[in-house]
Amino acid sequence: MVYGGVNIKPQIDRLKRGIDILVATPGRLLDLASHRDLNLSQVEFLVFDEADRMLDLGFSEEINEVLDRVPTERQTMLFSATYTRQIRNLAKIMLQTPEYVEVAPDKKAAESIIQKVHLVDKSQKRNLLIHLITQDHWDQVLVFVRTKHGANKLTQRLAAKKISAAALHGNKSQSFRTRTLKEFKKGDIRILVATDVAARGLDISNLPHVVNYDMPSIPEDYIHRIGRTGRAGISGIAISLVSQDEKATLKSIENLLGQKIPREEVGDFTQGGAVPDFVLLRPNDDTSQRKADKKTKELANKWASSRKTSKPTGKKSKAKSKAKPTRKNQKTTKKPSRSRTRFQQSSKKGKLKGKR
Repeated sequence: MVYGGVNIKPQIDRLKRGIDILVATPGRLLDLASHRDLNLSQVEFLVFDEADRMLDLGFSEEINEVLDRVPTERQTMLFSATYTRQIRNLAKIMLQTPEYVEVAPDKKAAESIIQKVHLVDKSQKRNLLIHLITQDHWDQVLVFVRTKHGANKLTQRLAAKKISAAALHGNKSQSFRTRTLKEFKKGDIRILVATDVAARGLDISNLPHVVNYDMPSIPEDYIHRIGRTGRAGISGIAISLVSQDEKATLKSIENLLGQKIPREEVGDFTQGGAVPDFVLLRPNDDTSQRKADKKTKELANKWASSRKTSKPTGKKSKAKSKAKPTRKNQKTTKKPSRSRTRFQQSSKKGKLKGKR
């Protein structure tokens, strides 16, 4: 196998001894081929695995370059978990009169996985996660987030609370990923915060907890995520932190599973629990809405409306209070450069244009 982020010399030495099967990442494969350490002219079978993820990572140009280096007469296989328009277009380019084989994905989670949902405000997610880790004494947790930036930010916040954590995503080098995963398995790192791309194919035995900090945009990814725990018959716990804007995603996941995931309350962090008698109205709570009287609802709606309209009004009045510039000031005011103007105008259209 050859991949980037590590010393290339041992890989070259292994290739010189001769191989029958090569498993490679696109970047390192082309690097070896361009320096004539690898000859692809005799390839008989070409397999693209995880093709949908390769396109997500922006490897379309590398894929085309690999196709240019291998023989035209070959057998090509394309594996993909999803069959998007991009994948169909890729299949048209690389395959000739192909046979399509479709295997229905497993839409059920393993019975050894205990699933829970915590309905929580987005601003309280981090506090709830820290509470669960510290109060329940979690020693090994895999946390899924949506973006690389989100992974870095959450890792920093956990470290600030003296919780050992590391981020795993596409911007990390292969050597860093390998070292981080090894430390996580050993228990040197307590929390591993990962994106879907980085976590694809992770095999961690006896992983007790998986947390969906951000809900996946594709319902099938939920099954893949929580499948990192509850392996080999050993039970595990999968917890999803669901905010108000993620409830539709949760519903899609439950439709896929064919079951409702149990909700669980955690102190004052979560929403949807029993409303104390002294609370007149809790927003976004159906039970509280039904119990509240008409006058309380009207006051709450009036207050919410005033908050929405107060900010724009403030900006407008502030803008009016500014004195208009004199003619002298207007002449000396520095105008934005033409290049910046072009960039701002063209960025709205999605493309950077040259001279007008």
